[in-house]
Amino acid sequence: MALSELTTLDMVSLVESGYIELRFVTTVFRDSEEIARTYDRRIIIPGQDISGEDPRVQAIAEATWTPSLIETAQAINAPKTFSCRA
Repeated sequence: MALSELTTLDMVSLVESGYIELRFVTTVFRDSEEIARTYDRRIIIPGQDISGEDPRVQAIAEATWTPSLIETAQAINAPKTFSCRA
């Protein structure tokens, strides 16, 4: 009884804001028969390093991420600091 696992990029979606949503499917096999399947999601923000991503994801980012879009996304996602006055 041999168990094996395979994770693949299952879906790539481009959201209007420029974010790229990735869905991965992990399939578990017992003796070549599928016994389980799970899904994981991840979001890539415009301007984020994509050098290690799937070539299809890189192509989408390069075709859609304009300098203006990257600047807006980075401003929205910049760390926020808050101060409280006593």
